[in-house]
Parts: sequence; structure tokens; C-alpha cells
Amino acid sequence: MAVRIQIQQAMLTIVLLGGAVTLVAEQPCPPQFQNIRTTERDVRLAVASCFERSITCRGLIETIEASATIVYVKTGWCRSTRPSSCLNFMANGVEVYRYLRVTLDPALRGDTVIAVLGHELQHAVEIVRAPEVTGTDTMRALFEKIGYRLHSYSGFDEWETVEARHTHDVVWDELKQARKALLQARR
Repeated sequence: MAVRIQIQQAMLTIVLLGGAVTLVAEQPCPPQFQNIRTTERDVRLAVASCFERSITCRGLIETIEASATIVYVKTGWCRSTRPSSCLNFMANGVEVYRYLRVTLDPALRGDTVIAVLGHELQHAVEIVRAPEVTGTDTMRALFEKIGYRLHSYSGFDEWETVEARHTHDVVWDELKQARKALLQARR
């Protein structure tokens, strides 16, 4: 257990100081979560760093982990015309689990990707807290109620919430404080 904690702390230090770091295959990946899933090593590191460095992210991840909602996180591009990240429903009408996909813009690096991940996880938690959301139509209805539409001229169904924007800012501040504390501890 102590070795595992030391490895996690070493990886956290790498992420803190290196931003986007390519790791060799022999190094172990951060711990897996049951409901937050990915096949990408950099995304696993971002999720682990989000969990370890931000109390807000930790709460979001714990909420998702305690739910019947599965969140797949990957890098890629959203339908928007601007660089962005997004959350989409993966399957409509599933009886037991709800499946969501968070897509993170591959251009994001370091603390920026972690803050954006926190933002998208907040959207996932908004869905976790709304058991009536079982597909894209009910998800749209939820965001009509709790959020506002972005870019109505674009033709894309893009929604935002004040809470998710606030979460991004809080996570960003927590990451900055964690980095500051680590640098002060080294002095």
C-alpha cells in the first residue's frame, strides 16, 4: 500500500510539473474507477490528478461512482465550430445504467484539461441528480430547466449551466493552490 501511494505521489508530481507527459509502458496507471472509464492513458492521468488535487473533483467523482451512471471520457472533437469539450448521452432508454460520454479537446494540456474535465463532470453530476433523464430528449429538457442554450445560431444543441462554469473556476483555483503548496514544500 505504501509503495502504491508513493507511486501515485510521484505520478502526481509529474502531472503537476510536466503538464502533458508521455509515460513509458512499464509504469502503472493511476487507479481505475468503476463508473468513470477511459482507454486513454493521458485521460486516466487527468482523472487521477483531478481526484487527487481538487476536492471539488473528488466530490464529483465520488458522486458519479456512487450512482448508476457510467461516464466514458475520451479525447476528440465535439460538433461545435469552436475548440471545446462536451458531454453527450451514449444510449437512450437503457434500463439500469445511464451511459454518458465526455469528450475532451485534444489540444488541452496540464491544469487546463483538468479544469475542463471538472466542468464536464459537473454536467454529468447534474444528470446523476436527475433520475428522469434517460436520453437526449430528457437531457435537453433538464438543461432547458437548469441552464441556457449556447450559440442558438449554430444549429447545434449546446447547453451550459452556471454551476458547471463555476466548477471550472473553483477547480482551476484548487489546482493552482495545490501547485503552489507543492512548490513551497520543495523550498
